[in-house]
Amino acid sequence: MIGKKLTLGDRLRDFVSSIGIGRAIGPLKPEFKRKFLDFSKGYDVSVSAQLIDKAASPFMQDLDIDHKNRLKRMSGIESIENLSPKTPEAIFTHAGLDLETEFVMFDAPYMGIKTTGVTAWYNVGLPTGPAWVACNHGGTLVFTNGFTSIYVRDSLAIIITDATFGPARTLASFAGRVFAGFVTLGGIAEPLAMAWTGADGLPTNWTGLGSGAEFLLHDVAEGDWIVALRPIGFDFLAILLRKSIWIGRRTGDSFRPVDFAPRIPGLGCVSERTAKAVRGGVTFLSDDGVVFFDGSGAASLSRQIDGDLLPIDFTKLAQYSATYSPITDSYILFTPTCTWIYEFKFNRWTRSSLSRVIQAVSMWNPALISSSGLPAGWGIYWSGSWGVEVVSSNTILSDVVILRDSEIGKENSEITTYFGVEQVVEWDSPVDETDDAGKLFTYKKIVIDYQSDIAATFNLLVKNYDGTYKTIIAAGTLPATGARKISTRFTRNVTGDSLDFKFILLTGFTCISSIRVSGEPREERLPATV
Repeated sequence: MIGKKLTLGDRLRDFVSSIGIGRAIGPLKPEFKRKFLDFSKGYDVSVSAQLIDKAASPFMQDLDIDHKNRLKRMSGIESIENLSPKTPEAIFTHAGLDLETEFVMFDAPYMGIKTTGVTAWYNVGLPTGPAWVACNHGGTLVFTNGFTSIYVRDSLAIIITDATFGPARTLASFAGRVFAGFVTLGGIAEPLAMAWTGADGLPTNWTGLGSGAEFLLHDVAEGDWIVALRPIGFDFLAILLRKSIWIGRRTGDSFRPVDFAPRIPGLGCVSERTAKAVRGGVTFLSDDGVVFFDGSGAASLSRQIDGDLLPIDFTKLAQYSATYSPITDSYILFTPTCTWIYEFKFNRWTRSSLSRVIQAVSMWNPALISSSGLPAGWGIYWSGSWGVEVVSSNTILSDVVILRDSEIGKENSEITTYFGVEQVVEWDSPVDETDDAGKLFTYKKIVIDYQSDIAATFNLLVKNYDGTYKTIIAAGTLPATGARKISTRFTRNVTGDSLDFKFILLTGFTCISSIRVSGEPREERLPATV
């Protein structure tokens, strides 16, 4: 049978079809860019990483934000004294009326007093007890461990006085009296009892003229108890219970100096040590996160970090504490795993890897400092080896002092460790909401705008297709710039999953004002066929 004669074109067409079908080449895709020019929003896990503000990070650690909204390394913590073999259970500031402030620590039966030199320890017969609380009242430190009695110490004294009253779980100085909450009356610990000292104002007079006690009684569905007392200005006393909040108002009555009234049911404080008087109110840790109470209403402050802060580990509740820095207007919350810092002015949180803090206090004193030291009568016991800089007269000084294990430490912006442990400085970019799962990008260019007095090094990691990170810049160098800001460009040709990245500062104290990355989107992977 004679078939149709094939032309050369027919033969070529059949040959091409036998080796497969070609794939059309699309147009060249434009370069994809992501710019981070502002870091002012801090830490935020309140929504998914795809939806948070571009000025926020879903994870950042040991990084602060300066007044120009730049990222910078947090101050380290230097050890200023090793207290071993003593292991203090608490540290407080004892403010005298002559502008002298001392640090007082308790390691039963010893009391430690720190001024300008090493801590001096005195066996004053203190009972054991981990729940020490205290307040300053007219130059006298009033304190209790919650289990034995209430004690007082005068400024610069090496002895203590037993007030033969109490004990109590919390104390406050308000309206010229000392108030005690969850106090023992007649040998019975009363969870809802408030007691106050006499009209003479003496912190040891709990039974004389003008002293008294009262129960905070209201209709509740379950048991409640007083956790913390904190003054709000001169006219209000915040009474934080475990499951409600009360307010005390100054009355001017010598026999009932404060009128007590419930304010907010269903919201309370989990730990006395987390409650701090701040500007305009009180801030504390609740079951629902960090709360600010102004005497009338309460507002949540920790929405941005609740995803990581909560739930509270009640098996380690003693490791939750806080302090307040008046100079920076910051609430600093210590937890078993890290430290959270909230700046009221900017409504933002940052995170530190510092953990296992027992307690911290803030110094807040006017001082006259000269090259010859502190003039008589102006001692704040914060000089010499304590590291205070020599400043001009009438300068306000503030610093945070931290008790951790058997060491006392203070902030030092020139070191990169917390009590000798290296910081872990990291910033994660928010996820780009335009990225599709599994889409690949080839990184071409990374540009960092920064200023640094000394050279710094960093790692830059990008997401791999399996969700892990891989390093595309290892120990990259940011040369010293002095006072000026410069841009440093790094070129790469590395493929990663999306343009999300992790920046890790290894060394140096650079201030980063922006990070820009660019790359080319790759075609989606074709499914394998057998």
